[in-house]
Amino acid sequence: MQNRSGSQEITNSRTVQDAGDAGPPVIIDANRLAAIDWMRGLVMVLMAIDHASLAFNGGRLSGDSWYAHEPGTALPAAQFFTRWITHLCAPTFVFLAGTALALSFERRRLAGARDRDLDRHLFKRALVILAFELLWWSPFGLQVLFAIAMGLICMIPLRRLSTRTLLIAALSILFLYEAVFWGIMQLGGITADMIREVTKMPVPDGGFDQEAMSEATAQVRNLGWISIFNPFFHPGLLVKIGPIPLWVQYPFVPWLGMMILGWLLGRYLVQQSLAPASSPNVSSGSNVEASAGAPPAVTKPAPAGAPPAVTEPAPVGAPRSSMPIERLLVISGLLALGLFVLFRAWNGYGNMLLLREDFSLVQWLYVSKYPPSLTFALLELGLMAVMLAGFFRYQRTMKGPVRTWNPLLVFGQTAFFFYLIHMHILMFSALAMGMFMNQGVSAAYLGALCVLVLLYPLCLWFRRFKARRPKGWVRYI
Repeated sequence: MQNRSGSQEITNSRTVQDAGDAGPPVIIDANRLAAIDWMRGLVMVLMAIDHASLAFNGGRLSGDSWYAHEPGTALPAAQFFTRWITHLCAPTFVFLAGTALALSFERRRLAGARDRDLDRHLFKRALVILAFELLWWSPFGLQVLFAIAMGLICMIPLRRLSTRTLLIAALSILFLYEAVFWGIMQLGGITADMIREVTKMPVPDGGFDQEAMSEATAQVRNLGWISIFNPFFHPGLLVKIGPIPLWVQYPFVPWLGMMILGWLLGRYLVQQSLAPASSPNVSSGSNVEASAGAPPAVTKPAPAGAPPAVTEPAPVGAPRSSMPIERLLVISGLLALGLFVLFRAWNGYGNMLLLREDFSLVQWLYVSKYPPSLTFALLELGLMAVMLAGFFRYQRTMKGPVRTWNPLLVFGQTAFFFYLIHMHILMFSALAMGMFMNQGVSAAYLGALCVLVLLYPLCLWFRRFKARRPKGWVRYI
């Protein structure tokens, strides 16, 4: 069944009964919107490649920033494109976090949920994500989970704003972030060299260089009151507790613009009644992305002889837009890519000091991720929008139900679980085999393939496990 915008409204499901389970079977719903889970699943595959490269590949490129890149440094094509294809991960991860937030919160709000309860749930979720960041994922550096957690907290007041206001806010962050950051630095008399000193993380030979770290700490003190703003706008040393440093690698302010845009997509989907009325038990995907959502519901099978249940879209009380979601995504994506070409050709503002050195393809694509420059955001969000449009079109035109065993769907619906364990498996494997960061680029792809094969059955199991415990502790993963 399709709605007026040409997008699928009905979800497809199948019954799953594990051997030895006593209770009634659980319906594994194939799609809240399967296109979103497919997109997230693709990102997890690319993320596995990047982190396998980090574990095994001695020639991995990681200087995606003005402060880490030395002009004239060689960028071998194989190494560069292995790194470049994975740049899609973080922007998509953060963007779809906003999308899932809106899909959940807009429906719950329109169903009469109290704002106070929604805000409390959102804040608790942010704290859980931040705890995973500090205690499990990256004790010495605040990375993408930090950006998502801080984004969730910011969305507590921001979600009350109108669509137009949110759009202006998101675009203002993306387009003006660089000017605001350097404006604040100039106001405090801070130079680029001073920022570079507090940004480079001294970790030679796997151990912290205490002398270099002490110099970075002194530079932080030299920044004065500006040091309060720096970690939220730009990567750098946040604090040093004894010999232990805490770096901010993903300052949340520039990433917040991407989350807001994702929220607007989710709101658009709800307004078009594209999304199912309730969040099915496992298609809520990662709780990083669905962090504001209610615990996924377990759907009981229909009585014998009864027709299969049809999930109708939630009433939203807002007019449907006349533009199909696929067209909106394609137009937005192509516009973003066009602006990327303009700003990269200009080779000035919007590139966060990581300028193009020549007209080669590598130099055109070599943009700043730390922090995300305007050109980085335009390129990656533009590519993501076009790809997501393709997934929506495929879902709309496919014959038959969505296949629940599809690896992209499985990884997309268990993204947080996948994210939390895949890196540890890769790192421990590389260390155990004596292959830590001393292999070539081919080892990155082989390592990624191995971890994907290993985690596929684990993610299938976790999806069923979580579906049967919608109100248990596992809902936080």
